[in-house]
Amino acid sequence: MTASPTPLAELTEALERLARGADLPPSELPVLSDLDREQVKALEAAWPRIPDDSRVRLMTEAVRLADERVDVEFSRFAAVAARDPLAEVRGAAVEATREIGGEVALEYLREFAEEAPEGWAGLVGEAIEAASAVRRDRDLDAFDELGEFRS
Repeated sequence: MTASPTPLAELTEALERLARGADLPPSELPVLSDLDREQVKALEAAWPRIPDDSRVRLMTEAVRLADERVDVEFSRFAAVAARDPLAEVRGAAVEATREIGGEVALEYLREFAEEAPEGWAGLVGEAIEAASAVRRDRDLDAFDELGEFRS
């Protein structure tokens, strides 16, 4: 019996394929979800080697998937993509963060707002508002669940 690959090994293998110009099928995008520190370092090291069009497609698909599924969390992936030299990738990273909400996403947006290129203030401000709204909705849902539990 062989051991199943670790999340870092799966991510590294996916990043190597992307760097060679291969596409990552949508079913494999969750490999970029909920990254730990070691995985973020691997992504940061590989990101510049991934072709431009692949980075655009990858970030665009991540936005779509984040909108469709609640079991993926791309905030750390988006944080790496937000420092991309291509404006299209950076914009998709901000959009992904808007979909994600939550504390990690809000922290990323605050940091990005400080470094945002000229003309991005409005988009980043809207994304912060949207991420805050997602967080408030999740907090309210948790509060509602607590009330149901106590009933």
